[in-house]
Amino acid sequence: GQDSITGLSLGLIGKSVGGFLGVLCMGKVLARYPGRGNLIMFTLSILSGVCTSLVPHFSFRLKGASSVALFSVILLVQGFFQQMWDVGGNILLTGAWPNKKLLMPWMNLLHFSWGVGATICPLLAAGVGLQANNLPLLYFIIFILFCNRIIFFGFA
Repeated sequence: GQDSITGLSLGLIGKSVGGFLGVLCMGKVLARYPGRGNLIMFTLSILSGVCTSLVPHFSFRLKGASSVALFSVILLVQGFFQQMWDVGGNILLTGAWPNKKLLMPWMNLLHFSWGVGATICPLLAAGVGLQANNLPLLYFIIFILFCNRIIFFGFA
């Protein structure tokens, strides 16, 4: 009912606030730990995936103020790590190619991949089913796909 809508609204606000804070922090993190960009990106991928896998366990149990607050905090942390990863990828790509003309296709590919992910996730949701009992499986599949970042940044 109304409590679920309120909880979802607060969760989405939390994710946006977390994303904003992540954008503000990532440049400082990479500047403080130069040469450790791949390790930072690896860690952010794992932390983002863990937060993503926690979402379905709290989203359908929004009963009471404490569970709504916990759901909002999980989405805030997820948004924080995901936006740090996004900004970190842009910074690392920009630093990897001194010739910006060579960078443009790779940066376009990076941003194209966000569109591919935004297309695949709803298709996965339709394929797995949006029933509440299948939602943890859907999020686990997204977590596994999300961890593909490890291949590109964790072992580079």
